[in-house]
Amino acid sequence: MQVTLGEYEKKVIMLQSELETLGFQNRAKADEIRQWREKTTLIETIKNQEIERIREEFTHERGMMENHLVNEKFAGERNQLNNKIRELKVQVQDLENKITYLTVELEKQNSMYKTKSREVEGWREKYNKLESSKFVEIDEVKNQVELLRRSSLVRNGRRGCEN
Repeated sequence: MQVTLGEYEKKVIMLQSELETLGFQNRAKADEIRQWREKTTLIETIKNQEIERIREEFTHERGMMENHLVNEKFAGERNQLNNKIRELKVQVQDLENKITYLTVELEKQNSMYKTKSREVEGWREKYNKLESSKFVEIDEVKNQVELLRRSSLVRNGRRGCEN
């Protein structure tokens, strides 16, 4: 069987037509691929954005929960420390009051000490004056007594002679 040139030409036309149809179909498929690629990229971007938003939301919620748990955990300690601070402030106030009282008492005692010291000094001076003058006064009294005795004796002696 021999193939004629016309048959070859028909075959070429048919193949060219088929080639054009396939080219058109390939271009259509390429456009469809591009559209599906764009849609896939878009949906993947949306999906990734939503996942990231959910993760951020979860991270924020977890952070809030952790903060809440930490706050609850340390609330007791914070209250204890605040109570201790109040107690220490009361103790400080008490000690300041005691210091004020003791300072006033110290000033009173110091004043009394100075007064007593002056009084002691006055008595010491009086004693020393008496000490230094006692012999003189005693001698004077002795002399006066002696004079009185003599004068008494003299009078008594004259009377005795007159009797």
